[in-house]
Amino acid sequence: MANLAKERGISLNGENALALTGNEWGFKNAAEKISAHEFDGFTLLRMDYLFDSEGNRTNEFKMMIHYLTSL
Repeated sequence: MANLAKERGISLNGENALALTGNEWGFKNAAEKISAHEFDGFTLLRMDYLFDSEGNRTNEFKMMIHYLTSL
């Protein structure tokens, strides 16, 4: 679908259906797909695990940033 959208000049955005918590593969896979298919945007759902109860970044947040910025 991503390749066809690109061929037709259709803007493509992604979205995670499941929480990526504790899932390094999930962050890596999402980042690779966003980059490979040149998504115009990505909606990150179920992100409560990215911050603790005091609003501080968790290790999952740091992992997500690592993969998204290393493309």
